[in-house]
Amino acid sequence: MFDSETDFEEYGIFARTELLDRLDLRIDCGRGDPFERAVEALADEIDAEVHLEPGAHDAAYWTRVLPDQLAWLGDRVSAAGAQ
Repeated sequence: MFDSETDFEEYGIFARTELLDRLDLRIDCGRGDPFERAVEALADEIDAEVHLEPGAHDAAYWTRVLPDQLAWLGDRVSAAGAQ
Protein backbone atom coordinates (compact mmCIF):
# COMPACT_ATOMS: atom_id res chain seq x y z
CA MET A 1 0.00 0.00 0.00
CA PHE A 2 1.24 3.46 -0.81
CA ASP A 3 0.66 6.60 1.23
CA SER A 4 0.58 8.91 -1.75
CA GLU A 5 1.08 9.18 -5.48
CA THR A 6 4.66 10.25 -4.75
CA ASP A 7 5.26 7.02 -2.80
CA PHE A 8 3.80 5.01 -5.68
CA GLU A 9 6.05 6.72 -8.20
CA GLU A 10 9.15 6.30 -6.04
CA TYR A 11 8.62 2.77 -4.73
CA GLY A 12 6.20 1.22 -7.22
CA ILE A 13 7.33 -1.26 -9.82
CA PHE A 14 7.32 1.32 -12.62
CA ALA A 15 10.34 2.96 -11.04
CA ARG A 16 12.21 -0.38 -10.91
CA THR A 17 11.22 -2.42 -13.95
CA GLU A 18 14.85 -3.46 -14.43
CA LEU A 19 14.40 -5.79 -11.44
CA LEU A 20 11.96 -7.81 -13.53
CA ASP A 21 14.22 -8.25 -16.57
CA ARG A 22 15.53 -11.68 -15.64
CA LEU A 23 12.21 -13.12 -14.47
CA ASP A 24 9.68 -15.15 -16.43
CA LEU A 25 6.46 -13.26 -15.78
CA ARG A 26 2.76 -13.78 -16.36
CA ILE A 27 0.26 -11.01 -15.72
CA ASP A 28 -3.48 -11.61 -15.65
CA CYS A 29 -5.94 -8.74 -15.53
CA GLY A 30 -9.63 -8.39 -16.22
CA ARG A 31 -10.82 -5.79 -18.69
CA GLY A 32 -13.10 -4.45 -15.95
CA ASP A 33 -10.28 -4.25 -13.40
CA PRO A 34 -9.45 -0.75 -12.12
CA PHE A 35 -5.76 -1.65 -12.60
CA GLU A 36 -6.14 -2.46 -16.31
CA ARG A 37 -4.47 0.73 -17.55
CA ALA A 38 -1.56 0.30 -15.15
CA VAL A 39 -1.15 -3.33 -16.25
CA GLU A 40 -1.14 -2.29 -19.91
CA ALA A 41 1.47 0.38 -19.18
CA LEU A 42 3.61 -2.11 -17.26
CA ALA A 43 3.32 -4.64 -20.08
CA ASP A 44 4.76 -2.03 -22.44
CA GLU A 45 7.80 -1.68 -20.16
CA ILE A 46 8.65 -5.32 -19.41
CA ASP A 47 8.83 -8.69 -21.09
CA ALA A 48 5.86 -10.62 -19.72
CA GLU A 49 3.13 -12.95 -20.87
CA VAL A 50 0.07 -10.73 -20.46
CA HIS A 51 -3.51 -11.97 -20.38
CA LEU A 52 -6.19 -9.28 -20.54
CA GLU A 53 -9.60 -10.91 -20.57
CA PRO A 54 -13.17 -10.09 -19.62
CA GLY A 55 -13.60 -9.83 -15.89
CA ALA A 56 -13.03 -7.60 -12.91
CA HIS A 57 -10.84 -7.51 -9.83
CA ASP A 58 -12.98 -10.01 -7.96
CA ALA A 59 -13.10 -13.61 -6.77
CA ALA A 60 -15.01 -14.79 -9.85
CA TYR A 61 -12.26 -13.57 -12.19
CA TRP A 62 -9.39 -14.95 -10.10
CA THR A 63 -11.15 -18.30 -9.66
CA ARG A 64 -11.60 -18.55 -13.43
CA VAL A 65 -7.97 -17.75 -14.32
CA LEU A 66 -6.35 -19.71 -11.47
CA PRO A 67 -6.14 -23.03 -13.37
CA ASP A 68 -4.26 -21.35 -16.23
CA GLN A 69 -1.97 -19.57 -13.78
CA LEU A 70 -1.17 -22.82 -11.97
CA ALA A 71 -0.52 -24.64 -15.26
CA TRP A 72 1.82 -21.83 -16.35
CA LEU A 73 3.65 -21.99 -13.02
CA GLY A 74 3.80 -25.79 -13.11
CA ASP A 75 5.42 -25.70 -16.57
CA ARG A 76 8.16 -23.43 -15.26
CA VAL A 77 8.74 -25.48 -12.10
CA SER A 78 8.98 -28.67 -14.19
CA ALA A 79 11.40 -27.04 -16.62
CA ALA A 80 13.56 -25.74 -13.75
CA GLY A 81 13.62 -29.21 -12.17
CA ALA A 82 14.74 -30.77 -15.43
CA GLN A 83 17.86 -28.60 -15.58
